[in-house]
Amino acid sequence: MKKYLLLTSIIITGLMLQACHQQSAPGTWQNNKIDTALKSQIAAQNQKLLKALIRKDVAAVKDLVSLTLTTEMGSKLDSLVSKADLAAIGDYMVLDEFYTKNAAGNTSTTVSSARGNNNDYEITYLPANTDSYVSVFTSKKSIMNTMVLAVYSKYDNEWKLDALNIGIYSTLDKTAPDWYTDAVKLYQKGSVVSALNKMFMMFNDARPGGTMLHYKDSIEIKTFFSKLLATANSQYHFPIIVSNVKTKPQIFAVDPNFTVTATYKGVFPVIKYQSTISIKDTAALKAENMAMQKVIGGVFKGIDTDESAIIYHAYNQLPDSKNNAPFKGFIQKLK
Repeated sequence: MKKYLLLTSIIITGLMLQACHQQSAPGTWQNNKIDTALKSQIAAQNQKLLKALIRKDVAAVKDLVSLTLTTEMGSKLDSLVSKADLAAIGDYMVLDEFYTKNAAGNTSTTVSSARGNNNDYEITYLPANTDSYVSVFTSKKSIMNTMVLAVYSKYDNEWKLDALNIGIYSTLDKTAPDWYTDAVKLYQKGSVVSALNKMFMMFNDARPGGTMLHYKDSIEIKTFFSKLLATANSQYHFPIIVSNVKTKPQIFAVDPNFTVTATYKGVFPVIKYQSTISIKDTAALKAENMAMQKVIGGVFKGIDTDESAIIYHAYNQLPDSKNNAPFKGFIQKLK
C-alpha cells in the first residue's frame, strides 16, 4: 500500500511539475490554453486601458505603456487616444488572447486565430522582451464595433504595452471578410454595382488592428477587387444616357452611401445624374425620377433586386471639387 501511495504521489507531482513547466519553454498559447492566473493579470490591465480610452485620458494610458512604445509613437499616441471613440466599448468581448514566450527579445512573432472561417487573421509584431501577450477585444451591439489590439511585453515582473491599435472591426455586425463574401455572391449573380457597394464597406472595416493584423484572405480579397473593378469599367462608361426616359437624364456617377436612420440602415447606391429639368420644378423632377426608377434595373443589373433602397441625386450643373452644385434627392424603397 505504501508503495502504491508513493507511486501515486510521484505521478501527481510529475503532472504538477509538467503543468507548471508547460508555459516556461518557448511557444505560443491561445485563449483557454493560457494559464488562468496570467489571463486574470492581463484582464486587469485591459480594464485599466479601456477605462482610460473611454475617458480619452492620455496620462492614464501612458502609465500602462512601455518606454519602447512611448519612444516609437511619440505624439501619435496622444492623437490615437484623443481621437478614439470608445464610448460604447464598456460592453466588450474578448476575441482572442495569445501568450508567447520566445527564446530572445526583439524576435518577429506571428500569432493566428483559429476560427476555421474567413474571419481568421494573423497578427505580426516585434515584442521587446521574451514574454509577450496579445489581447484582441471589441465593443458589442454598436452600429460600428471597435477593435482594440493591445500587445504587452513583460518587463521584469510587470506587463507594459508595447503596441496599441484601435480600428473599426465590424459595421452592422459584419466584418470586412463578411462584406467581401456578400460582394462575391452579388458579383456571381452579375450585380456588379451592388458588389462594389459591399466592397466599399469591406474597406471600411479592413484594418481593425492597423498594419499588424491581416485577414488570411487578404490577398484573395485584393485579387477579387481588381477583377471587380475591371468588370465595372468594361460594363459601364459614364455618362450613361437613360434613353428609356423621355427627358434622357444622364447618369455620371454611382457612389456608395452608408446611412443609418430609423427607416434606412445600411450601405446604399447613390445614383447621380444630370437633368434638363430645373431642380426647382420638383413636380416635374419627381415624375422624371419615377420613370428612372422603373427602368434602372435595365441600366445596372440587379440593382433593383439586390438592394433594399436606391438613393438618387438630380443635378442641373455637374458638381466638381470646387463646386458643390445643388441637387434634389429621391429615395426608391425596394424592400
